[in-house]
Amino acid sequence: MKKKRLIPVMVLGLTMMAALAFGNTKEASAAKYKDYKYIKRNDGIMITQYNGKEATVKIPGKINGKKVTSIGYESFADNDHIKKVVVPDSIKTIKVRAFKGCKKLKSIKLSKNLASVKSGAFKDCTALEKVNFPAKVKVIESECFSGCKSLKKVSLTDNITSIPTLCFKGCS
Repeated sequence: MKKKRLIPVMVLGLTMMAALAFGNTKEASAAKYKDYKYIKRNDGIMITQYNGKEATVKIPGKINGKKVTSIGYESFADNDHIKKVVVPDSIKTIKVRAFKGCKKLKSIKLSKNLASVKSGAFKDCTALEKVNFPAKVKVIESECFSGCKSLKKVSLTDNITSIPTLCFKGCS
């Protein structure tokens, strides 16, 4: 009897841990600002969704006076309109699969304060041609740029201590 009760509790616990680990924050309580949905966190604002159709996207550095510090899980994923993204210097983290599948994304200007780029953040951005990592980036996770078949130039810094497996799989 006790084993049967324990299994659902374990499954629920593992599900909650996975949601926290991947930063999945697409929740109903997200606030809106222009074409963005966001949530307030202790360290600032996290963009959770972009619904715009602009070719050039300049992510806001502040929303309602509070710094935007991260780009959340799949927040720009599979957008068919974005060709260029400008990430403000307030951003410290780009979460899992944030820009995954943005097939027209050709250019991205990263925040000079960016510290980490999570797994698959730019996976399958097939038009992306170059990436210049700012000096503060320390962490680049697995598959960040896998499938970016147009990616020809990557500028790394001395602070990046390792390049994980499959990070640039399928790049030029």
